Amino acid sequence: MNKYFLQTCLLSIVASVGVLNAQTTFPVLEGCNKTYGSTPVKHRYVADIFTNIKMSTVEYGAAIGFTGQVQKLSLNVYEPSEPKDDVAKRPLIVLAHGGSFIRGNKEELDELCIAYTRKGYVCASIDYRLLPFTGAAPTPQQLTAAAIFAMHDLKAAIRFFRKSAAGTNPYKINPDFIVTGGISAGSIAALLTTYLDAGDRMPVELQAILAQVGGLDGNSGNAGYASKVKAVINFSGSLPTPEWIGIHDVPLASFHGTKDEVVPYECGAIGGVPSCGSRALSRWATRQGTRNWLVPVKGGNHEELYLLPKYRGILEGFVEGSARFIKSVMCPYGAPNAPDKNASLAEAMEPIRVYPNPATDQMMVEMDANLSDTPYSVHVFDVMGKQLRTFRNDNDAQIVLNRNDFGAGMFFVQVRFDNDALPMKTQKVIFE
Repeated sequence: MNKYFLQTCLLSIVASVGVLNAQTTFPVLEGCNKTYGSTPVKHRYVADIFTNIKMSTVEYGAAIGFTGQVQKLSLNVYEPSEPKDDVAKRPLIVLAHGGSFIRGNKEELDELCIAYTRKGYVCASIDYRLLPFTGAAPTPQQLTAAAIFAMHDLKAAIRFFRKSAAGTNPYKINPDFIVTGGISAGSIAALLTTYLDAGDRMPVELQAILAQVGGLDGNSGNAGYASKVKAVINFSGSLPTPEWIGIHDVPLASFHGTKDEVVPYECGAIGGVPSCGSRALSRWATRQGTRNWLVPVKGGNHEELYLLPKYRGILEGFVEGSARFIKSVMCPYGAPNAPDKNASLAEAMEPIRVYPNPATDQMMVEMDANLSDTPYSVHVFDVMGKQLRTFRNDNDAQIVLNRNDFGAGMFFVQVRFDNDALPMKTQKVIFE
């Protein structure tokens, strides 16, 4: 039997005991340590707990659209329903749909919002002002204006929830723990909402448009309330420049196809507007000391990434991983003399992650962005300790394991860093 297999299995057991006995800090968000059931223990905000979800539609603002008419703005809000939720103030995720700023609606994110709500978050999906579809490609000026309008509307939705929380708080949210995100165009709006500040260097054309339509905050409603967020979830989005992400800025989780032909994975352009996608944003954020996590989907393009069954497992894995990422941002652990012990939270904050686990088709072994340039190898063993496969990284933060290569059953995945740069990690995994 492989000596590394035995050695690291023992190390894994010792490490697990150490985690369970580690002292942690007091949670800063209600429900951080709440568990449901026992086998396996389900931790709020990372595991699927709630089976029934309550959805309602509400108007959150209004603004003048591209036709010159006032447009009412609405959103769908999803809340945990059954089993009965006894957490009084819950974190909120506000999402914006895709559609190139010319199409799409809030119902398109129904499945995504439900996925987060099952874990205990409140989630909202917004409608925002869109460019009228004329059959002709939008000009760079129109695309820029559309992105700004979407940013304004997203900020108004965030302010709406803070305003409601200051009143009767009908959605039972904690206004200090709001996360934003979106897909494609909606993610561009979310990234602008999160990172574009008055002190940033902007092109003259952008400054001129902002001056005409209400500056950075806009006039979509709920003035007087903040639109700052705790984290951002980026599905195939971009910014005109990564430099808008500042030092120790808002944490960022990103999911992007490496062959995206619409929103560049690196840097390029969208309809004549500069566009730097998730890889460029992650690289810059790491340099700035901004916590970030990138899932690059090798060979994935823009729309097929969300439509084809072969990407389904990776997408679901990112949703699960992003929930853990958000929880670790909102529920920081590690301070001494705290009474709560939570192995799940420690796992969520580890620099190496293996998920989804169990998996039906694909499983990812993933590193934090700041480890992606550290040489490492991934080894897969069966339950008898026989080594089945070895993978080497190529300066990437992700290695994908396919069920077809191993079959169904239980295996052990071991990560080894060259020159012992980090301790080995071994984890039991299951392909169903």
